[in-house]
Amino acid sequence: MIKDQNGKCNNNISYCLNKSYVNGKCVECLNTYSPNLKGECINTKIEYCEEQNTYGCKRCKEGYYLTKDMKCLKCDDKCETCYGTSTYCMSCSNDKYLRNDKTCQSNEELNGTCLQLLQDGSGCGICNKGYYRNGKGCSKCEKECLTCNQKDKCIICGEGYFMSSTGICKSTTTIKGCKGEIDKEYGCRECLQDII
Repeated sequence: MIKDQNGKCNNNISYCLNKSYVNGKCVECLNTYSPNLKGECINTKIEYCEEQNTYGCKRCKEGYYLTKDMKCLKCDDKCETCYGTSTYCMSCSNDKYLRNDKTCQSNEELNGTCLQLLQDGSGCGICNKGYYRNGKGCSKCEKECLTCNQKDKCIICGEGYFMSSTGICKSTTTIKGCKGEIDKEYGCRECLQDII
């Protein structure tokens, strides 16, 4: 017989941690065991759990994620590791790259947008003209850009546009009174002379 915290004598309950009894019931069990309504310790080993305590799973095995009800479920096939849901990827397999929206995309989807893949194959290192790096993928620049480093931040303006003094590509049709060709980089180089 074992005394509980109220001084009562109790029968020994298997797997009870530190003999922590209250009113004849175990309140804390050994790892992978949890108290049931009767105060007995029952095996609650969680499948695919890497680290478990008396409250449930703390960490799942790689390729699994922890649910709110302390279960380990498999990540989506596209994810190598995930968090919270099966499709919220934390890492991807070698032939895929992690996008900003936490999904894994195939490197094949970079065809036509990527000039050079990263050495480890986990996405694009250098994007083609007309595209900019977005995470490890490539996204299309706005139509007024020939090259850009963000969606609307042009480095070189496209055909029919020129770089304004504020760094924005504007349509050449907005320039009035220009003599000669309008330069993509500088806009109008020489204005027409008024005839008196």
